[in-house]
Amino acid sequence: MRGLVEDLEVRYLGNHDRNVHFALVSDLPDSDRPASEESPLIDLCASLIRELNEKYGGQGQGTFFLLHRHRVYNPREKGWMGWERKRGKLMDLNRLLRGQYDSFPIKVGDLSVLPRFSLCLRSIPTPSFHAERRIA
Repeated sequence: MRGLVEDLEVRYLGNHDRNVHFALVSDLPDSDRPASEESPLIDLCASLIRELNEKYGGQGQGTFFLLHRHRVYNPREKGWMGWERKRGKLMDLNRLLRGQYDSFPIKVGDLSVLPRFSLCLRSIPTPSFHAERRIA
C-alpha cells in the first residue's frame, strides 16, 4: 500500500496541475465469508493519503483521494469480492463522478474538488512526466 501511495506522489510531482487529482480506488482481497471491512491496510492508506494532502495542500495543485468500496457476494465465484474487480472499480468511479451512484463508503480527500472526468493509469510507471496532460 505504501508503494502505491508513493507512486501517486511521484505522479503528482511530475504533473503539477491544479486540475489533475490522484486517487487510489480500492477494495479488499476476495474472501470466502463476509468479513469486516475494517482493516489496518485501509487505515494505513487513509493516513498516507491524508499526509500527502497535508504536505502539498497549500500549493494550489491537485489533491489526493482514497476511494474504498466494500466487497459484495458473488454467487458464481461463491465468495465476497469487489464487484467486477478492476472494470467495476472504474465503472463505480465514473458513476460517482457523474453523481449517479456512490459505492465508496470510505472516502478520504476533499470531495468538493472531484473532477467530472477520469483518466485511469495503472500502477505502472508512465513513460514520461506530463503524460496525463498529453493524454487528456
